[in-house]
Amino acid sequence: MPSERRNSLPLSKGARIEIYLPGRGDNAYARLHRGFEKEFLHTFGGCTVIKNSKGLYFGSDGKADFDRINVIYADTPFDFDENFKALSEYTDL
Repeated sequence: MPSERRNSLPLSKGARIEIYLPGRGDNAYARLHRGFEKEFLHTFGGCTVIKNSKGLYFGSDGKADFDRINVIYADTPFDFDENFKALSEYTDL
């Protein structure tokens, strides 16, 4: 997002929407990634993209494993508590 916040909500009150995608070179994931960037840009005025992060998890064998992931997030101008239903409907689409 631009350095100047678009609303006057404290960061702890505003809703943040985050997307975690596998960091694969696959065309389908690249299109999905661009689609989320475009959606957040037009809906919320911008987004932050963090590429090639490391996601850790336990595999079915109980051993620690990891995947490369990309994170896309947007801080919305909406109070989380007051707009929970609308935010839930938006993210469930």
